[in-house]
Amino acid sequence: MIILNYSPDIKSGHENMLALLFDMNKLWEEYIYRMLVRNKEEGTTVSFQNSQTFWQTKTYRKTIRPDLVITKGDETYIIDTKWKVIDSTKPDDDDLKQIFAYNLYWKSYNSILLYPTTAISSKSVSGDYHKGLDKEHGCTLAFVEVLDTSGALNKKCGEQVYSLLPR
Repeated sequence: MIILNYSPDIKSGHENMLALLFDMNKLWEEYIYRMLVRNKEEGTTVSFQNSQTFWQTKTYRKTIRPDLVITKGDETYIIDTKWKVIDSTKPDDDDLKQIFAYNLYWKSYNSILLYPTTAISSKSVSGDYHKGLDKEHGCTLAFVEVLDTSGALNKKCGEQVYSLLPR
């Protein structure tokens, strides 16, 4: 289709075409993973789709699987990517509960819900959970620019994510 110079038209077109649909959540998490690996800091490991058993019966089990687990020295950081637009100060309850469970299972004291943005006004916001681990643990709502200033994919988003981790 590309070689024949067919292009989709939102209204209507003269040629029949197949629709190409992508799961943007999967695409976003994979892109962030690859940018983190590309910009990996020394002494850091990045795991993709790490899983642990969450609940089970004799014949069935459920696992939980954060998108990314970063290990840096003795510290573990959970990053869960979300391809959606939110109010930068009001995350979804389900997203916060999901991160809370990840913190417990991976003994992470710092986790990130990572959203795409094209607006420079989106600021990171950190909050703390009140129970669950032996010391305070929390979650940061963070936003990474999808595009750079030239309109191309932001190849520096890995560096930006690493800069969100506590030093």
